[in-house]
Amino acid sequence: ILVDQEVVTTLGSNATGTAQEQIRGLSLDGTFEVQVISYLGGSEFKSDRLDKLFFTPGEAVTTYSDNFTSDQGNFVGNGFVIERPTGFSNSAIHSEHPYGELDNFIYELKTPIIVDATNSIMLYEDVAIVETGQSGTSFGDVEFWDFVVVEGSTDGLNWTPLADGYDADFDETWTDTYDAGEDGEETMYVEHQIDLLDTYEAGTEILIRFRLFSVPNTVGWGWMIDNVLIQ
Repeated sequence: ILVDQEVVTTLGSNATGTAQEQIRGLSLDGTFEVQVISYLGGSEFKSDRLDKLFFTPGEAVTTYSDNFTSDQGNFVGNGFVIERPTGFSNSAIHSEHPYGELDNFIYELKTPIIVDATNSIMLYEDVAIVETGQSGTSFGDVEFWDFVVVEGSTDGLNWTPLADGYDADFDETWTDTYDAGEDGEETMYVEHQIDLLDTYEAGTEILIRFRLFSVPNTVGWGWMIDNVLIQ
């Protein structure tokens, strides 16, 4: 098993089927390439190279807030940075502008959240100028095309939308901006509210991430996120 083209562990003979291997002590932070190379009868068989996210979660908390005045290293992923681009008065999470085609861009909070029994609201503001879907489609349909979504997970492997994903059609100003092929601006912020109890029981420890999904051919300006307040 290779991570970033370096061998991290070697497995012995194994039977055909599905196996799970736990590797400890890697101490990696960021997105790294993973590959498996196997051998049979003297021949070498290489898996695809997959980009995987590695980080060590912090101590779980019941409340988290961030206005992204600077990058404190609390998020990790690909396709996003915390910055203040030219023409903007404040820094925020920004996807690439424009974002790339045929990809999953992920920005994950490294601090696990303990879902509270009474104060379970997550708030954030954003501008999402991403490709709109076919008329009449909704989140989950193949022809919904590009979308942004906030997701939660109890194990870091299986992710559940905390609310329906959306695109530039979520807001009329966003739609007009996308149709005109223009850039997003700070005046376009929309506030979102998510109740974590709609998805998880109180006391559940979860990870939270922002994800931008992109299909081929057409893209928009991208996604900007600010003022994240969790519980």
